[in-house]
Amino acid sequence: MIYIAEGLNKIGKTTFIKKASEKFNIQIVDFKRPDNREEAKAISYFLLQMCKQVRNFPSIIIDRGFPSEIVYNENVDIRYYKNIDLELSMYATIWYLEIPKDILLQRWSEFSINYDMDFQKLKYESFLKSTKLRVVRINPFEEINENIL
Repeated sequence: MIYIAEGLNKIGKTTFIKKASEKFNIQIVDFKRPDNREEAKAISYFLLQMCKQVRNFPSIIIDRGFPSEIVYNENVDIRYYKNIDLELSMYATIWYLEIPKDILLQRWSEFSINYDMDFQKLKYESFLKSTKLRVVRINPFEEINENIL
């Protein structure tokens, strides 16, 4: 199983996946942020092929994946990612992390982040409604339990 941690910037994804990795003994695979769209597509394709071809593919956790490409970038090849979404639906779960807006705004001000939070959240919500992957909504401040697996 592939667990893809998603959510707005500075929401606590990296901290959460480190805790989940320790608790469930699941390896974190940290792909460097793609330099371009072709690299992003290649990473998604690689994951899909690994799932399809390797028996007993070990569970892994990824800090962001193709949903971030859809949410944060304009002019993405949406048909390509819809196909990846469909094909990964048997192998992947999205962990969507959410925290209260006031806490997130405070974090963003500390890091001088100037995204339109409501717009980014709407883009995520749109993706989450359309994805074929299992989606688990998580508050990273709460205790981690087996329900997320």
